[in-house]
Amino acid sequence: MKFISIALLLVLSISFTFAASCNMNSGYASRFTMNAYNTIFPSESGEETLTFFEIGYINVDFTSQQMMTMYEILIQGQPIIAGELYAFGQNKTMYVVNEVNNQTVCHQLPLDYPIPSGPPKIIKDNGQTYIGAVPVESLQIDSNNGPNVVEEMLFDYNTCSPLASYISNVDRANPGISTMVFIDYVNTPTPFTMPEICLNAQPADANMFRLPRSTKAQPVTY
Repeated sequence: MKFISIALLLVLSISFTFAASCNMNSGYASRFTMNAYNTIFPSESGEETLTFFEIGYINVDFTSQQMMTMYEILIQGQPIIAGELYAFGQNKTMYVVNEVNNQTVCHQLPLDYPIPSGPPKIIKDNGQTYIGAVPVESLQIDSNNGPNVVEEMLFDYNTCSPLASYISNVDRANPGISTMVFIDYVNTPTPFTMPEICLNAQPADANMFRLPRSTKAQPVTY
C-alpha cells in the first residue's frame, strides 16, 4: 500500500502559487495529470526517485481544513493503484477507500501532518512566457519536495489559475523531471461528503499502508 503515499505526495505538491490580484485563500479544486521520470521526492530515509504516471482529482478547503482526492497511479510492473482519500484537519483523521479482494473497503487512519492553510510563496518571478499562444507567468515556488529540486509554476493571471507545474532535479548528474497539468481548475473548494462505507470505518494500522514521511513533507502550511 505504499503508493497511497505517492497519491498524497503528488496531489499535495500541486499546491499552487498566486498573485496579489487573485483571491486564492479559501482553497481550490482541480483534475490533474502528472508524468514523473526519476524525480526526487522526500522519503523516510531522506529522499527517493520515482517514475510513474498519475491522474486524479484534488479538492482542498484551506479554511475548514478538509481535503479529498481521487487517484489512479500507473507504475511499470505494478497493477493500477486506485483509490480515494478524505482528510480532516480538525480531528486529525483521514479515510482511505480502495479495493481489497474485489471489495470496496474504507480504512480510518491518523492524520499526522497539516492540511495546507494557503498557497506557497513565490521565490522568483521568471517573467512572462507562453503555453502555445496563451500568455502565462513563470514562477519559481518554494517546493515541498525539498532543496534538491526546483519547482516552476506556469500561472495565468487573467483567470487566477495554475496551468502546469514542473519539478526538476537540481543535480544534473541525476536528471529527473515531473510535469503536472491542471484540468477544470477552480480557485474555490467544492463541498464534499465521505462515502457511506466510511461512516463506520474502524481504525486501521497505519503500518499496513506504509505511509512514509514523504506524505507528511508535502502539505506544508504557509
